Amino acid sequence: MPSIAHLILGGFFGLSLYFISDKKFSKTHVFILFLNNYLGPDVGWVIGLGRYSHTIVFWPIFALFLTFFYHYFTRFSLKIDGIKHIELIELDKHKLKYINTYFLVLAGGIMHIYLDSLINYGGIFRVIPEISNFNGINWYLEDFMKLWETGFLAINPVIALIIGVLFIFGFVFMFVGFLKFLSLKGFIMVLVYISSFIVLFFLLGSISTGEHSDVGAIIYAGLFLLSPLILCTLSIRDFKSIKEIRIKIFKSSNRKLFILSIMFILVGIIGFVLSVIGFVFNNILVKFIIENYGTDLPITIGEPEISLFTFLIELLIMILSIFNLTCAVGLFSKNKLLWKFTIYYQLAFSWTVIGLAIACALSENTIKEIFNPIE
Repeated sequence: MPSIAHLILGGFFGLSLYFISDKKFSKTHVFILFLNNYLGPDVGWVIGLGRYSHTIVFWPIFALFLTFFYHYFTRFSLKIDGIKHIELIELDKHKLKYINTYFLVLAGGIMHIYLDSLINYGGIFRVIPEISNFNGINWYLEDFMKLWETGFLAINPVIALIIGVLFIFGFVFMFVGFLKFLSLKGFIMVLVYISSFIVLFFLLGSISTGEHSDVGAIIYAGLFLLSPLILCTLSIRDFKSIKEIRIKIFKSSNRKLFILSIMFILVGIIGFVLSVIGFVFNNILVKFIIENYGTDLPITIGEPEISLFTFLIELLIMILSIFNLTCAVGLFSKNKLLWKFTIYYQLAFSWTVIGLAIACALSENTIKEIFNPIE
């Protein structure tokens, strides 16, 4: 049974957003976050899916199912006229759209899993449950604290610390600039900078930040603290309905541009997630390669060489993923500079034929007119 700690966390978190947002994060938002943070993943136990709904990977999928019910509730309002007269009033339309409701359900469940994992399970965070012969994947609190504690490269500690300090000061100046302009391009630059720091930390280790487990802290805070806050922020945004998007897409020349943008987003997200997973579980991947293909490799190739090779592949995938996400942002925002970058980027992969096809599609006259309306 969920504990009162869930009620306190969800309730005060939601109320804080309610007052900070000048009530844009409405009482309906607060109630959904509050209720789902209390129950959320525990609903899975009722239908025999509790061990799935309490994992980081499967919770977003289970949240899609729960959102149907929470979204339906937003079509009603509770009227209380004394204890003897409590009535549910049906409204003309839902207070929240499905996507906004999903963000709240997802955020509440993440907070629930965070509290359960940290307190009830002693710092064991379930990523993927046990399935058949698969033993599942768990993250331990100690894993975050010791992630890449020892760097891949053997470098002078003083030099490593100087590089780390320069990165810290660089991020301060970059974030101040981002706060001043709050542009989409600036946000992408911040993400690229953070990704660069993660790669640097992998190479140099915790000595670069004065023996602080920065990457583990970034992943931990991003997953369990920042993501609920970001999702709650997105829940008050006015997203277009699927019907409105469908009309706009299929009644305009933007259809091809939209499809390409979605493709870049999917490839970018999948690639970025895989690269992060690769960085985190690089040692496991290296051991798997040695155990299964070690006898087929030349004698001169040992564990250090394999580890470096897998790291470079993971780094390449991350860079290409960021490029793909940048292309998607450029196409969605109708940015002329990023549109040209996307064409050049795809021409570099013209040998795959797919890259050439995309470059040609983005060079059609109807697409050019979107990015060059004056010409």
